[in-house]
Amino acid sequence: MFAIRYLMCCIIAVIVSEPITAQWSRLIDAPTYGFAVNPKNPNTIYVGGLGRKLYRTDNAGKTWDTLVVEFETGTSRFTNLVVSEADTSVVIVAGLGFGTVRRSNDRGNTWSTVIETLSPYFAPSESIYTVPDNPSTMIAGELTSRIIRKSLDNGLTWDSIGTVLPGTPYFLCTLTPRRDSTNIIYGGCTPSVIARSTDGGKSWTEIAQLSKNSFGDGEVPKIAISKRNPAIMYAVVTYFFPDSKPNGGVFQSTDYGFTWKRIGYQDTSLWAIDTRPFSDSDDEIWVGGLSDGFGGVDDIPGKGVLSRSVTTGKIWEQDTIIPWFTNTKQNVWILRFVKNSNGEEIVYYATEDGFLRYDYSLSSVQDEELISVYESVRLGYRQKNLTILADNLTENLVHVSIMNSIGEVVHTIENVSKEQLSEGIAMELLNGAYFVTISNRNGQYGYGKFLIVGQ
Repeated sequence: MFAIRYLMCCIIAVIVSEPITAQWSRLIDAPTYGFAVNPKNPNTIYVGGLGRKLYRTDNAGKTWDTLVVEFETGTSRFTNLVVSEADTSVVIVAGLGFGTVRRSNDRGNTWSTVIETLSPYFAPSESIYTVPDNPSTMIAGELTSRIIRKSLDNGLTWDSIGTVLPGTPYFLCTLTPRRDSTNIIYGGCTPSVIARSTDGGKSWTEIAQLSKNSFGDGEVPKIAISKRNPAIMYAVVTYFFPDSKPNGGVFQSTDYGFTWKRIGYQDTSLWAIDTRPFSDSDDEIWVGGLSDGFGGVDDIPGKGVLSRSVTTGKIWEQDTIIPWFTNTKQNVWILRFVKNSNGEEIVYYATEDGFLRYDYSLSSVQDEELISVYESVRLGYRQKNLTILADNLTENLVHVSIMNSIGEVVHTIENVSKEQLSEGIAMELLNGAYFVTISNRNGQYGYGKFLIVGQ
């Protein structure tokens, strides 16, 4: 057993998509901060820009119209965009440095003010949304006042219905509803606090604090709920002072948000997160960093961070080939899984380096060589065929066992030859992590691990 565990740590083959540069494309080369996709036509996308600018495409990013909300000026950033599911010509926008909430009923060509407050309206992260089971109803939350507003007419009129954690000095950063029970809403706040409402936003309870430090520095800008199981939740923490550590990172809850544990990136300032099912037992999670620290952008880790886990946060793969511009902040403001018109899932990212797309549909698996303790072994999985190339294998016949990530044996192959292994063995494997053991009559020959993604 010791030998097997040792090999598990030392022999890792990752079967991934084509080189990642083939899957990245920059759709807009200007700073972007938020986006929304037409829920009835994923080819239509609205992207929030800098200085009161919006970008609109009707062909999934091949061409773009540049829209200006009244006039182009300043450094306002549109971080919140919502397209109404009841009437997709209705678009809602808000953000930082803009001061109000605006509504368009003609796809962004003209605008009217629908929420205007005595103090400027701030919405730094995603805090406006359409209620999932009621497409004419919208909820909005504001940063400093923490007031929750509700609209029953596609965002035309709004009423105040509650305040998140009244009597506290906290700020409200984001709102996330439970899709299976939309009266339950989670609020991400400062200082790294999670609040919860069970009555549609009228009353709120503080249920957790993810990160504590003597500075009180930290906020929860995004919360994502697993589509496999609503009890499983993920959140990221952003911070701004270099000395306020421990801080930052990505967290997981398995009890509806009441308790949390950090599952990666301690002391890294993160802003964006989304998740989707990867297998029956694992979620795929993407996180993006933000470094706007008061001590200087490079004083807090987070710049250029874009990372993926396909093992519910157990293993993280840092993307180092994303086409960032040089000498920029490289902040990721929002990322989201979206199904395109063919039903294929892709990921869009609004960043200060532009609006980017990661396209799973371009992927095909490729081998990566692994060197075992004893031999050279290469694993491949293409078109439902597993290939194992073992250059120095001298045995004529071997035994192959394939286990999934929870230790269940999903395939065994008895008395298979080196030639058969190299030609490929037909089998159907779902996305996930697998362990392959090759045994001969003298005992263990090799042990490899591989991931299947982008199938």
